Amino acid sequence: MVIVNILIHPLKLSYTNYIIEIRRLWQGYEKPCILGETGWDHTFYEPGMPGYLALYHNALWGSLSSGLSMTPFWWSHSRVVNDSVVTSQLSSISRFVSEIPFSNLIMTQAILPKHIR
Repeated sequence: MVIVNILIHPLKLSYTNYIIEIRRLWQGYEKPCILGETGWDHTFYEPGMPGYLALYHNALWGSLSSGLSMTPFWWSHSRVVNDSVVTSQLSSISRFVSEIPFSNLIMTQAILPKHIR
């Protein structure tokens, strides 16, 4: 059982939540998994604010670094959100993964540091 300190900053919780949930999906299943959707347009931050951008960043990069077979769909769609958040982050992650030969990788479970297990 994971005990989470509710006084932790929401941005730290956002990436640790993805990593912990993905780890749970890996345990016993040992195959690449997906988180189908995540996010919302009114979280701890409003769209366009730096914190909102960081929440989306954490969803993408936490999912990628934890071994998901795809990044989750961000459950908020509007011109404002797409222009200020989604497009730039998807461009960055696309550039990063474009040279990774995913079909030839042997995927294994992410190992969490002891302080977030």
